[in-house]
Amino acid sequence: MASARKRFSVAQVLQQLSDDEYFDDTDSDRDSLYQLGDVEPRDSDSGESVETELYDYDVRDSDSDTDAGHSAAAAAISPQASTLSADLWDHVADGYIPPVDFPYADTPGLAPFVNLTADSHPVEFVNLFLTDDVLSLLVTETNRFAEQFISNSRLKPKARAHSRHATDQAEMKKFLGLLLLMGVVKKPRVEDFWSTDLAIATPAFNNTMIRDRFEFLLKFWHFCNNDEQVERDRLFKLRNICDLLISQFQSVYTPEKEVSIDESMVLRHGRLIFRQYIPGKRHKYGVKLYLLCETSGYVWNMLVYCGKMDPMAGFGHAESVVLKLMASRLDKGHVLFIDNFYTSVPLAKTLLEKKTYVCGTVCRNRKNLPEAVISSKLKKGETAARKNGNIVVLKWQDKREVLMLSTAHAGHVIEGTKRNRRGEQIKKPDCVFAYNAHMWGRSFRPAVVVLFAVAQHAQVVQESGAPGV
Repeated sequence: MASARKRFSVAQVLQQLSDDEYFDDTDSDRDSLYQLGDVEPRDSDSGESVETELYDYDVRDSDSDTDAGHSAAAAAISPQASTLSADLWDHVADGYIPPVDFPYADTPGLAPFVNLTADSHPVEFVNLFLTDDVLSLLVTETNRFAEQFISNSRLKPKARAHSRHATDQAEMKKFLGLLLLMGVVKKPRVEDFWSTDLAIATPAFNNTMIRDRFEFLLKFWHFCNNDEQVERDRLFKLRNICDLLISQFQSVYTPEKEVSIDESMVLRHGRLIFRQYIPGKRHKYGVKLYLLCETSGYVWNMLVYCGKMDPMAGFGHAESVVLKLMASRLDKGHVLFIDNFYTSVPLAKTLLEKKTYVCGTVCRNRKNLPEAVISSKLKKGETAARKNGNIVVLKWQDKREVLMLSTAHAGHVIEGTKRNRRGEQIKKPDCVFAYNAHMWGRSFRPAVVVLFAVAQHAQVVQESGAPGV
């Protein structure tokens, strides 16, 4: 008789996958659970994108797998939020206008010391971020890592590594330029970029740097001193360069009043303990970044997701991300646009206390939402709304139901500038128009994401062992 097969529970299978692949499956991102995370439903009449349908599905609360801890902590910060009842949500009157008590306190645009115009050469904009401090860090740590490797390795007396000279800022700029060019000109192997075969030759590489020197720099490209390793800091290898770049992004530009927060994935197939799997993204495996952007796509702040974060001030993971990214932009009158991963009533109350408006899609199973709105049955084009103070919760029936929360809009249906196929003026709630207009920053590929991807590529090469030493 054949022996019975051993059956594993779901928890045992996930644990086995985690141990084998170094995959962090603890992320509570909506897209890690549902493949509809990046679906952009279309208006049935106009075909116009409406990026607000995610909450139509039964998505679990994004704070954690167990809501008890978050609920108690949120109540400690905002006691009223956890005790909201139906009688606290009033009808939104037809003439209701949300109070605008917090004018924007900054002047958006380039800093006064930046002398650039639309006619400036592209390299001048690049130099705003690749400053002497950034290049000095790259040069210092690359030279240090090469010396550490050579002194701790048993190299043959005639090994080429003994004759290698230290790099400098001028050479580092050439190296970075070639790395970025490799993202445009794709070839199967590194050495193919230096091929002299007429069929695949790219003379720019041979004219800039010899292949052996490039491979040497690529092998030892580094951003930190390994001797100063910080225990339990998963981002230690990249923290210095990330902090320098973010500081520079913030110093040269002031964002406009409308900003947004969303995620971006950096492709990563190697072994990494905080690698994420999000099926709704173009790059399903990789490192997840939380980005604070303005509508143009300019990244003003960034957080790298390295696993479970410590909750701050009684909030869960999603709310902590918002408060950390917005820490230096609170009390300035911003209107923050977020999606259903972040939006909640306690967060909206806290941001109002910090003179910051919020507008975003919201999951229907979030706590403290008005039941009269959630359970309402609507025909296409109809709305149901309730308000508590300045917080308006709205359901709008389009092709599918759209659930929104806003402290900056009344939720009234207004006419847009476009027409549908029948020539009729498109009508939507004001908060939907605003959300669609200002959440497009996430669709850009900002410089910080590109540079982070290049750094990840260099780490992969170092792990595999590039030639040249």
